[in-house]
Amino acid sequence: MGKRKGRAFTKEFKAETVRLVRDSGKSVGAVARELNLTETALRDWVRQAEVDAGRGTSGALTTEEREELGRLRRENRTLRMERDILKKSDGLLREGESVRFAFIATEKAAFPIRLLCRTLQVSRAGYYAWHGRSPGSRARADARLGLEIAAIHAESRRCYGSPRIHAELAARGCRTGRKRVARLMRVRGLVARRRRAPAHRAPSRCAARSTLASRRSDARTHR
Repeated sequence: MGKRKGRAFTKEFKAETVRLVRDSGKSVGAVARELNLTETALRDWVRQAEVDAGRGTSGALTTEEREELGRLRRENRTLRMERDILKKSDGLLREGESVRFAFIATEKAAFPIRLLCRTLQVSRAGYYAWHGRSPGSRARADARLGLEIAAIHAESRRCYGSPRIHAELAARGCRTGRKRVARLMRVRGLVARRRRAPAHRAPSRCAARSTLASRRSDARTHR
């Protein structure tokens, strides 16, 4: 038996169906079968109508409160994604549109294109126009170099920044500018992982007393 496809219902349809259950004297199951609905969904509609009328269980949310909660959750999710985009782009707003378009093409699997374009202050029409053009020789060279940079960054366990990756490229015989390396790292969202400074343990109280006693003993000896 195939899985029933989800259907969208208007508020008016739900309200009319709940009214039918109340006024017809039929059971929820009978009305659900007549309208080709699931009994679980119809029971939820009836229960929600009771809450909206002020007769629901204590603490239950009304339809309006549920919609407001959903709106706030969507806003929070969007804000988190905008923060993550800005963190990964790391200064791309100062770059030209082509650089930002390249970043969008790299990150479109992780974030909606609409949100990427809005956060990076470029138009979707401009991005799609850029994306539709065949890449030039410079873009193809950047793509190849970007892959090599990403490989070195992974080999260093994400510890190398642009200066060390630039030096490693030079050691491998690849001559390029440091600014170009930094730009391609920003496009791919590659940043050096900062190492934590070793924690310095404070001397124990007993050790401090021993040191102080030793100093006093030395002072008496030299008097």
